[in-house]
Amino acid sequence: MAMLCCVPVDGLDGAPDEVMLQKSSLAPLDDIVLIREHGAYRFVLERQVKKTLDIQPSRNSWKGLIDQCLRSLREHGDDIDAGRRRLGVTARRPIADLENLEVLARRARAQNSRHHFVVKVLPSMGDPYQKLWKHLKTTVETSLFEPGQEKPTADEVETTAFRIARRFVVEIEYGRRFESLSTSLAEHLIPVGAGYSAADLFSRMYELAMEWIPNEGSITRQMLRDSLSAWFILRDDPPARADLVAAEAMTDRLLSRASDISLGDDGFQLVRASAQQGLIQALDDHQQVLVTGPAGTGKSTLARKVAVQVRQRPGATVIGMSLTEQSWRNLADIDRELGPHARFGNALAGAATGERLLLIDGAEQALTDSGALLRALLALVPRDENGRLLWRILAVAREEAARTIRKILADGGPTPVETVPVDELGTEEVRAVLAEFPQFRPLERSQRSGWLLRNLYMVDLLATQPGGDVDFGAITGEEDLVRLVYERLVRRDDGALRGLGAPDDRQLVYLEAAASQIHQPERFIQLSQGSAEARQGLVSDGVLTRKSTRHGFAHDVMLDYAVALWAAETPTPDLASAPQPRRLLRAIRLWGQMLLAGGMEEPPGTLVVAWERLAQTCAALRTPNEMIFEVIGSLRG
Repeated sequence: MAMLCCVPVDGLDGAPDEVMLQKSSLAPLDDIVLIREHGAYRFVLERQVKKTLDIQPSRNSWKGLIDQCLRSLREHGDDIDAGRRRLGVTARRPIADLENLEVLARRARAQNSRHHFVVKVLPSMGDPYQKLWKHLKTTVETSLFEPGQEKPTADEVETTAFRIARRFVVEIEYGRRFESLSTSLAEHLIPVGAGYSAADLFSRMYELAMEWIPNEGSITRQMLRDSLSAWFILRDDPPARADLVAAEAMTDRLLSRASDISLGDDGFQLVRASAQQGLIQALDDHQQVLVTGPAGTGKSTLARKVAVQVRQRPGATVIGMSLTEQSWRNLADIDRELGPHARFGNALAGAATGERLLLIDGAEQALTDSGALLRALLALVPRDENGRLLWRILAVAREEAARTIRKILADGGPTPVETVPVDELGTEEVRAVLAEFPQFRPLERSQRSGWLLRNLYMVDLLATQPGGDVDFGAITGEEDLVRLVYERLVRRDDGALRGLGAPDDRQLVYLEAAASQIHQPERFIQLSQGSAEARQGLVSDGVLTRKSTRHGFAHDVMLDYAVALWAAETPTPDLASAPQPRRLLRAIRLWGQMLLAGGMEEPPGTLVVAWERLAQTCAALRTPNEMIFEVIGSLRG
C-alpha cells in the first residue's frame, strides 16, 4: 500500500520501490522485504509479521525473531551498521511492550556508540526499558551460544544487542487500520467520481497478495499498478508525474532555441515550410522516424520546430534531449540531469494517455559507445501488450551514422523505421540567400564552391565572418572554409574581429579541444591551455560552448573543422587510434581535402607524399576506398 500510494515507510526514509514476499534467500526476516533505490545505494527493510510478540527470552516468537536478526547480522552486517539495511517487526499486541520496544530502538538509533547508550542513556529511561534491554541481551546470549563452544563474552553480547537495537524498526498494528488505508487510497489513487470504492481496490490488492505470496513474489509499483489497471482507472503515479514535469523542463530548455533559421548578424529568416510539413506527415504516419542528412543542413532545427508544433496539440506530451549536447554516459547521468531521485523511465511512464513524442537529437552519439546509451533509452519506452511502442520516436543523426541508428531503432521495434532525409538548400532557397548576401556570388563560379551555398551552417558561417572583407573569390571548397574559420574566427588575427583573448591563446584552446576529440571523445572536457579570456572569447564567438567549468564545440561542423585543422597542423596525426574513429570520418575527409589541395599548390612531389599519408590513414581506418573516393569527389569541379 505504501509503495502504491508513495507513502514514506519508517525505516526506509521514503516510499518503497519494490516489495518482496517470503524471500528467505535474500533476507532472514523474510515475511516482507521493502526496497528503496536511492542514488547509488539500495535501502532494505526486512520485516517479520506477527499477531503477538511476547518479549520474553523463553517465548519462541521473540527468540525466533532475534535468531533471524542475528543471521541477518552475519550475512549483511556492513549494510546494517551503515544504516542501509534495517530489521523490523509488525505486530498487534501487547501494545505497551511494543511501544516500549519502539522507544528503546529509537533511542539506540540516535546514539553513536554502545558505551554512550548503556552508560548515559539507558539508566535514565526507567525500569520498563531496562527490562526490555535485559530481555534482548539474554536472548542474544542464548542464541549466540552453541554447544561445544565457548560462551560469548558480556562485551560481545552487549555489542550485538546494540547493533540490533539501533537498526530495529517496530510497526504496531493499531485498530482502525483499514480506515487509514482507505483514506490513503482515496487521496492518491482513486479519481474523483470513480465508480468504485477504496474497499473494492483494497480487496483486489489483497487477492493479488494472496496470489503472489506463495510464489515468493517480487512486486514493483508499476507491476502492481498494471495489475490493478485491468480492473480500475487509477490516478497518475505521483513519482512518474513529478519526473515527467522534470523531463518537460529539460525539454523546455532544448526547444527554447527552436525557431526559423536565422542567417547572418541581421537574422535573415529562411523558412523551410515544405520540409517541416513532410516531417510532420511522417510522424503522423509512422511510429519511428529517423531524420538524417549531411552536417549543417538544419536537421536539429527542423526536428525541434516540429516537436514544438506537436507539443501544441491538445493532450500531447513531448520529451526531448540531445545526446551530443551533453556528456551523458549512461541512464544514471540522465536521471541526475532531471534532479535528485528522478528516473527518466518514470517520466516516460508518467504520460499515460494522449499523443506522446520522444525526440532524440544527436543520435550519432551512438558511434562513441556502440549504441549502449541509445539502446538503454529505447528500452525504457513503455509498450502495449503486443510490444508496440506507446511513444513515437523522432531520432536525428548525421548521415554517416544513419545506418547504425536505423538498425538500433529497428532492433527496438517491432514497428518499421521511416527515414526522412534533410537535403541541402534548393535552387529557390539559394537564390533567396544570394539576394540577401550578394557578396557570395563569386562562389557560384564552380560546383565545389557553389556547394557551400547549399549548406545552411556554412552559409551562416560565411555571413557572420567578422571583418567584412572576405575574398569569396579565393574560396574553392570547404577545406578553404576550415582555414577561414581558423584564421578569422578562432585566431582573430584581424583587429576588427570580435571576441576576447590573444590570437595565440585562442589557438591553443582551439587545438586542445580538437585533440581531446581524438583521445578523449567526450562532449565537454576540462581545458587547460590558453587563458580564461581566450576560452570565454571562443564561447562568445560561437566556436565553443560551456557547461560549468568544461567546454565543448558549439556545433558538430565546428568540431569537424577543428579536428581537420588539428590533423593538418600535426606532423603525424594518429587518427586511426581514436576510440570509435568512424564518428570522425567527416573531419578526416576534410583533412584529406586540405592535404591534397595543399599538395597541388606545393612543389612537385608534395602531392605524392600527401596522397601516401591519406592512403595510409584510410587503410588504418579500414575504409580506404570509401574515404579516398569521397576526398577525390569533393575536389572535383
